[in-house]
Amino acid sequence: WICLRIHGADALAAMMERTVDVTAALHARLAAADDFEPMHRPQSNILCFRHLPAPVATWGDDEGDAFQAAVRERYNASGEGWITATVLDGRRVLRVTVINPATGVGHVDRLLDGLRRTGRMLLDETGP
Repeated sequence: WICLRIHGADALAAMMERTVDVTAALHARLAAADDFEPMHRPQSNILCFRHLPAPVATWGDDEGDAFQAAVRERYNASGEGWITATVLDGRRVLRVTVINPATGVGHVDRLLDGLRRTGRMLLDETGP
């Protein structure tokens, strides 16, 4: 109530709309990339996706799920950022919830760059 009283409904709505817009921008980037797969079109500020660099895209479901979990764990441990995961339609997926209205498209780009670096490191460690 205090936030509503101080900022007003229009300001709070604008903040929420910004998070939805940033989530839509993330979806557009994922859909355009050959190494990510968005799992759905976001209806709000939540989006699930998979990181599927070339070799992972050909792996079986269990191995692909394990890769998603490993990417998340390694990325979070790096201190570069934080991402969650869940199971959607039986598959392990990465999950973003844009909550902070100060989050911008640049943050989304850094997230994807960080996930790519993390994925490459994991693939380099496992070998061909």
